[in-house]
Amino acid sequence: MFNLSNIDEILLSEMINRSHAAQELLTQSISFISLTEKEFIAVPEVQLNRFEKYGFDGTHKLDVALLFGTTGKCLGIEAKLGIERLN
Repeated sequence: MFNLSNIDEILLSEMINRSHAAQELLTQSISFISLTEKEFIAVPEVQLNRFEKYGFDGTHKLDVALLFGTTGKCLGIEAKLGIERLN
């Protein structure tokens, strides 16, 4: 078995961006996606920026972020494609 830890974020992002079925599944599964927010893009390894009084160091990232057009909404996804950390 090969190690997925270095490619899982990129692989998951590409699957979401290229697969109409994956996009439909996400649209149907996530309740806050309205009809006007159906266009989104998946971006791997997104750095967390400072928000008001909260800050994050350089190691804090979202594995995959779904960015919703011009709404300013973002949904973070934790990518777990191996079996070791699921137990």
